[in-house]
Amino acid sequence: MNLTQEEERNIMISSISDLFKERNGFRPRATDWTSMDIEDLKNYESDLRDQLNPNFYKTNKSPKTTMKQSDLKEYIKEEIISVLSEDTKEDIEDTKELTAATKELADAKKDLVNEYENIGLADIEEMGYEAGEDLFSQVRDKFQNTPDFKAYFAGIKQGFLDNLGSYSLNEDIDDEEEADKAASKGAKKEPLGKLSKKLGETQKEMKSVLVKFKKAEGAEKDKHLKRLKELTKIKKELEKSL
Repeated sequence: MNLTQEEERNIMISSISDLFKERNGFRPRATDWTSMDIEDLKNYESDLRDQLNPNFYKTNKSPKTTMKQSDLKEYIKEEIISVLSEDTKEDIEDTKELTAATKELADAKKDLVNEYENIGLADIEEMGYEAGEDLFSQVRDKFQNTPDFKAYFAGIKQGFLDNLGSYSLNEDIDDEEEADKAASKGAKKEPLGKLSKKLGETQKEMKSVLVKFKKAEGAEKDKHLKRLKELTKIKKELEKSL
């Protein structure tokens, strides 16, 4: 079965592409096959086969001495295109990642600004209350008596006021006597939700201590009795605040 001229050309081009890749590591790109007739394709294929021959470089000091000028130009052109294509792809990917990261950072800053632009004094007070709860939970087991806690609280308050002063933010803060008075009456300023929560927790603890009190004896019983009296006092103060 005879091949058509077009079929023969396609077979030759496919063979040249394979040989070119075997020799150079990549297939020929941007090659104007239409400008080459069958004879040109055969010569091109023959040159490539010669260059792949193990004895080729033994009889030729350099591939450039036998490579046709058109082949050399094609090789250099393909090499440049390959390198530039790889660099361009990497640059594009890097630019996309940088743009995405920049957008995420801008969105995060915008969300943070919006969050604090819409915050009210009640919310700020709630934030301070929660911070105080967290701080107390961290130190409650470190001190054994009321004077220790008072000393610690005094240090916290002073440190807070000193830092406010370094930023000129303490001009409207009440003097130490007023601050102490406000601290002692802090329960009355707490949000009703917090007061109700504290009352529920106090009642729950009272029930638990009462059970222990009934089962205990001697010094242990006295210890639970003392705690019950403290909880009763706290419960009455919370009920007044509500």
